[in-house]
Amino acid sequence: MMILFICHENLNRSPRAAEVFRRLADQKGFDVEIQSAGINAPSYFSPKILSMAFGVNHVTKLTDEMLEKADVAVALDDWVQQKIETDYGVKPKRIVTLGIPDHYSLIQNNLSKLYKILDEKLEPLAEEISLSQRRRPNKEIL
Repeated sequence: MMILFICHENLNRSPRAAEVFRRLADQKGFDVEIQSAGINAPSYFSPKILSMAFGVNHVTKLTDEMLEKADVAVALDDWVQQKIETDYGVKPKRIVTLGIPDHYSLIQNNLSKLYKILDEKLEPLAEEISLSQRRRPNKEIL
């Protein structure tokens, strides 16, 4: 299963959402591929600036191929969901919108609040996927 987290630029929210979901998947013991991308991911920042200013190593621009591969696309806000629905030729199998506004960043020193919100909003999705991937024990016929 592949989960794709999408925000405006792939600088703050979607990389953190992917990080939080990876931790939740590890805690719940299910296998999932996780990616993050941005509708308008900038290509003009050097890796050093990305690391220092945003705490990320790279940014990824959203593509039709990513949406096609995703089992669940997680839009971080309504604008992102709308852009996916109107600007891309491929519609994801399922889209979830978290409703988290784009005002969290390393520079604003409010990422701890973002992590808390992500934990709360992603827990139900992680639980749903965990339940769907649990294997039922084989029952022997007596």
